[in-house]
Amino acid sequence: MKDGKKFVCSEPGCSYRTKRKFCLNRHHASTHNKNVIWHHCEDCDYKAKQKSTLKQHRALIHNENVTWHHCEDCDYKTKHKGNLKLHRASIHNENVIWHHCEDCDYKAKKKDHLQMHRASIHNKNVTWHHCEDCDFKAKNKSNLKTHRALIHNENVIWYHCEDCNYKAKHKCNLKKHRAAIHNENVTWHYCKDCDFKAKQKGDLKTHRTFIHNENVTWHHCEDCDFKAKKKSNLKNHCASMH
Repeated sequence: MKDGKKFVCSEPGCSYRTKRKFCLNRHHASTHNKNVIWHHCEDCDYKAKQKSTLKQHRALIHNENVTWHHCEDCDYKTKHKGNLKLHRASIHNENVIWHHCEDCDYKAKKKDHLQMHRASIHNKNVTWHHCEDCDFKAKNKSNLKTHRALIHNENVIWYHCEDCNYKAKHKCNLKKHRAAIHNENVTWHYCKDCDFKAKQKGDLKTHRTFIHNENVTWHHCEDCDFKAKKKSNLKNHCASMH
């Protein structure tokens, strides 16, 4: 619809106006799905309203007509030149402007990282975030959010076990539970000298130490020939015998 020299969107509640008709047509298509000519991807279900958007999709997802930008010093490659620049700075320290801490040897490539360091280590320009329900306070809003979820169950997404009443706030904890209790996706660690097996590598290491004396640090009694694998056992021995 035309209003004087302006093209006005005729959709109820829309105040879009433009001097060019093709801009109005594009607005109708992108905002109101009116008279849309869909551009479909040949290799998946993706579709786009703009041909250029489909072209970007084809490049990013299906690597069509991609110009790769390669790093000179490693195997990294990227489709975007800006990403290569970031990689060169973060990994190879190319053209980095270092931000130095005034109070210690810390330095950062990003100014906000230095500010976080100054706040967390030196308490400079700290904005404290206080918990509404207890005395907890944090220097970072995200830490307060984590506290609120872990301690006060605020905005928690629970991960429930399918086979029991267990639930966890972290998906990784549910995964550990499923492995430990229900033997799901367990990688067993076997002892080479006996039939022992463990779900955790650390448990196998403990077994190897206490049963097969592997990599044992002995704790010797100063007053007799007693020795123990645990310092606490030596302490108990000394208390009871000497």
